[in-house]
Amino acid sequence: MKIAVATDGNTLTSRVAGEFAKSAYLLIVDMETMDFEAFAHDLEQDELGLDLARLVKEHDCEALITGLIEGEPFELLAAEQITRYRGAGYTAEEALDLMEKLQLEIICDYEGSMEHFFHGHACGAGCDGEEH
Repeated sequence: MKIAVATDGNTLTSRVAGEFAKSAYLLIVDMETMDFEAFAHDLEQDELGLDLARLVKEHDCEALITGLIEGEPFELLAAEQITRYRGAGYTAEEALDLMEKLQLEIICDYEGSMEHFFHGHACGAGCDGEEH
């Protein structure tokens, strides 16, 4: 299983970014081996984070750990049924551990919606943006 983590650095000890579109790197982590690839994010060319969202999709990730995420990248990931977890402030390694222990919040809607986050996992993998 592959998990994407939007981070401020290129290692598993880097912090999860506070905002998806402003993350410096995207780590694609193989959860069985903890091997990962780090992809630098070109903030000037990809202000919204759509290229990052496409990377998550292209690498067939089951989930993304990030901070706040805006509408277009959120919608792209939700359409692919990629679960979005809120992990800002933790290291990538800590966030991955918390995700496995079901202790991270799922991001069920994007910034500006009525309800940004849903505690627990009842909204399912896709969280299609409908109100819960």
